[in-house]
Amino acid sequence: MSAEPLEPYDALAALNLKPIKDSTPTESRESMRTHTAALGPFEDVAAVAVTVAQDGNGVVIVIT
Repeated sequence: MSAEPLEPYDALAALNLKPIKDSTPTESRESMRTHTAALGPFEDVAAVAVTVAQDGNGVVIVIT
């Protein structure tokens, strides 16, 4: 009998990690580095700057 795969949220809960909302930015970055190290190296990606504004009518404008 094979084990059923966990749903993604169940798999995360099984790791018993501190919730990001309760972590400092430094703790969150370190946790990401530590827990994704087994995935191997990642390709570098280009940085993207996005500005989000709202006009006087409540319309959101995204400027890239």
